[in-house]
Amino acid sequence: MESSAIKRVVAMSLLVLSTSAAGAGPFDNAIGTWWGQAEYVAKVNAVPVEAAQAVVDLTVTVEAGGKISGASPANGCQLSGVLTPFSSPQVHRSQITVSNCRFASLNGRYLGPVTVKPQAGTLALSLTMSQPGGLGRDSRWGTITVTMVRK
Repeated sequence: MESSAIKRVVAMSLLVLSTSAAGAGPFDNAIGTWWGQAEYVAKVNAVPVEAAQAVVDLTVTVEAGGKISGASPANGCQLSGVLTPFSSPQVHRSQITVSNCRFASLNGRYLGPVTVKPQAGTLALSLTMSQPGGLGRDSRWGTITVTMVRK
């Protein structure tokens, strides 16, 4: 290969690398709209709330800045919150508020990892809500788990 052709190949390679690095961010792999069958589980005072337990469609959207929002129309649950980078570009911490659920025992502040698996094309949520009882208030615990694909 002649010198000018090598220079062009190197220049193009550097341009591609610099362009992708400049656009890279902590949510690049998670950005977009995702869908999956989510399992919702709730307990009040350590007793399962059978009526609240469900496996239903969940759609979430992750924005470039880490904002996450979503809904499960079958049980009325709406999700909104933020993701922040954690141990790797594919693992994020979440703080998500779940509201408007038909079963109020599912409403609350959920925390947990959100993991992107680029090779599999999936996004996994493993969220937990824990609210201790006291002063006439019931203790509540809930989980939402789902592995999602791009919609």
